Amino acid sequence: MTAANNNTTVACLVPDVLCEIFGYVRDAHGFSLDDRNSPVLRLSQVSRDWRAAAFSSASLWAVIKLGYYSIDSDVSDRTDDIARAVAYHLEKSRPAPLTVDILWEDGPALDLLLHESDRWRSCVICDIDDEMEHRAGVAPREFPSLEHLHLDQDERTPYFSRAPSLRSYEGFFDETMNLPWRQLTSVTLSGDEIEPNDIVTALAWCTNATFFKATDIFVTGTQRPIVDAKCPSLQSVELVTAESNTRGLLSRILDRVTAPRLTSLDIGGPWNSTPWSWSSKSTDALVACLDRSHTALTSLALRNVQITPSALCRLFKSLPALERLTWCEMEEEPLSYLDVLVAAIGRGTESSPASECPLPRLAHLEISGGLQHCVDPQGPAQIIRYRVRNTALRHVVLEYLQDCTLEQAVRDELRELLDTFVVREHVPRDRGIFMYDDDLKDEDESEEDDSDEDDSDEDEDEDEDDEDDEDDEDDDDEDDSDDSDHDSDSDLDLDDLGMH
Repeated sequence: MTAANNNTTVACLVPDVLCEIFGYVRDAHGFSLDDRNSPVLRLSQVSRDWRAAAFSSASLWAVIKLGYYSIDSDVSDRTDDIARAVAYHLEKSRPAPLTVDILWEDGPALDLLLHESDRWRSCVICDIDDEMEHRAGVAPREFPSLEHLHLDQDERTPYFSRAPSLRSYEGFFDETMNLPWRQLTSVTLSGDEIEPNDIVTALAWCTNATFFKATDIFVTGTQRPIVDAKCPSLQSVELVTAESNTRGLLSRILDRVTAPRLTSLDIGGPWNSTPWSWSSKSTDALVACLDRSHTALTSLALRNVQITPSALCRLFKSLPALERLTWCEMEEEPLSYLDVLVAAIGRGTESSPASECPLPRLAHLEISGGLQHCVDPQGPAQIIRYRVRNTALRHVVLEYLQDCTLEQAVRDELRELLDTFVVREHVPRDRGIFMYDDDLKDEDESEEDDSDEDDSDEDEDEDEDDEDDEDDEDDDDEDDSDDSDHDSDSDLDLDDLGMH
């Protein structure tokens, strides 16, 4: 039964809402025009109403992806078909700005996209033809509407030097790259072996950046940055190490940085590395940078950071303006570092004066990881009780990889004490720059594999039913195409595009 014949809530949706849903379906689908898969085109073939809605929204067709998303994709003999599919999406998307995702392409489809370079707003490129710039009459010299650029390749490119609207960049860093660095407001450096000198150099160039992030940081040799980075607009910095040797890393970076508006620092390491080792020199470098910049941190995140109780106390005493603290740790550690946090900010008695409490302005606290490994499972409750009575703490989030170790009565008590108290159990292990241990995840997947085998017959039956439904939908589409008020553009199907 198709959407046209099914008298359901979906069939009653107005076109604007339907197009909004289509957009979510398109964005959630790892499609590529190379493997003959266009979610919007398929949705437009369900019924006449859906066709009318899809063709009424130019922005639905404005996301164009090219790449090997299908393992069965073989585009060597289908370049003309792919180019026709791209041309069709370009036509239906005008005048909407384009989101272009190119995993790999150097044929006529890329030429068509380059002819529309004035419409590119967001672009992700994994690999492009080295000779692209030399194509006569094809290679663009300016991207006037481009705002976000992501280069997932390890070679410099001159193609985006003239992008007056570019504000966000993510990708590798090379001092020979010709990008409009000074106009960027958000910068993320990723790739192989980002070194402290690369970070400081990029900060020195990106004078208008408000957000800066560097991942996969490596420390090689003893060479320290020789340039000074004056960052008048910088507000937030995230640093993610890729190796176990982190001693002296923070000082190598912050010793050369002046950022009068810096208020947020996020330090961490991925799940497959040893913890970031925080030393007294790290605290000294941070304090010196803040003093030199005449600013104060209000937000700090420590992810997979190894630090002694005395060093943590010293760090917190140097951050009296801190309002938000995030503490994340590893699942695989035999003992949780949460006990160190409890000792630093959760100790005290009813008679302890508030003036002796570190982080007096702390209002938001987030703790996540393998909290069941801490010596005292009630450690989070101890921190909360003490902070609520002595400081400004009002909002707390606790995230457990497994079951929460707090009794229900304790949770109810804390919920009464706080304005916001959130407990999340069995949280996903992929947490952005911080990833939990995958051992438990692998066990879960192995159990799911057994159940998947049991359900294989049912899946085959469902596939057969789906094929029958698709046949019914094709019949309905043929009936709809005979209507006199049918837009001729919507008659184009997968066969016409060489995508069926």
